[in-house]
Amino acid sequence: MGALKIIHIEANNLQWDFHQSESQNWIAKCDAIGQVVQADKHSELHMAIKALLDDFFLELMRDNELTEFLQIRGWKLISKVAQPEEAVSFEVPYDLIRAKRKAEIHQRC
Repeated sequence: MGALKIIHIEANNLQWDFHQSESQNWIAKCDAIGQVVQADKHSELHMAIKALLDDFFLELMRDNELTEFLQIRGWKLISKVAQPEEAVSFEVPYDLIRAKRKAEIHQRC
């Protein structure tokens, strides 16, 4: 297996709203891509988001839907798309914002 190829995506307004649940887990929701992640610790949220973004964009890339998905949102692919056999990781900037109230997250889920 070759080196990991980093694919850079310029995504404006990719925001994850997070809160701590009653069971003390941390939950983050991203309306822009319709995804939710959960982590046991606040410090693990970034890792959970990164893993989800890698899987999410990899699936779009393998289904040949990545370019259209990005164009619809006004986002840009900065790097060339990888070959199917290449190991990839996606670099996508995002903001992690604490929800003012737990209800804000639940109403949008």
